[in-house]
Amino acid sequence: MPKSRIDTVRVLIVGAGKAGELIATNIKKTRSTSFEIIGFVDDNPAIKGKKKIGLEILGNIADLRKLVSKYKIEELIIALPSERGEVVRKVIDATEGHKLGYKILPRDSEVLFQDFDEDYMKHIRRVRPEDLLGGVINKQDQASLASLLKDEVVLVTGAAGSIGSEISRQLAVYGAQKVVFYD
Repeated sequence: MPKSRIDTVRVLIVGAGKAGELIATNIKKTRSTSFEIIGFVDDNPAIKGKKKIGLEILGNIADLRKLVSKYKIEELIIALPSERGEVVRKVIDATEGHKLGYKILPRDSEVLFQDFDEDYMKHIRRVRPEDLLGGVINKQDQASLASLLKDEVVLVTGAAGSIGSEISRQLAVYGAQKVVFYD
């Protein structure tokens, strides 16, 4: 087990896909960060024990309780931008009883407007209640919505709430000509 500096936060990244890899790379090359990445957790059994960018894939989500104790993890970064709801609840349930911080990479629709060329970590945020509600983003549904909403004027009622604001963000991504907010 690597030695930790006193001023660092020991982190596991949930998701060893492209998003997890980009976050880990960014943390490793940014010397000013206080994160010490211990490794990845991923539910793909074919990659368990392998390494990505020098970090081991230590296990899957079901292994989190054991890994958090073994490696004295203080924070989890959930790097699964196309997942919400069940998967986020599964991560939190697997670590119940541990005092951890939970951070998450925003959904694809929140990230599309942002420039990832500089600092990936500026897009990471704390897990919010709405992250526990949603499900998987269906790519086929996204294409249908994009063609339906392109160049349309759309009224969003309840736009100040968490669901309304998410709908508003997605409408902008899908190319609505104008979005009118009403609350």
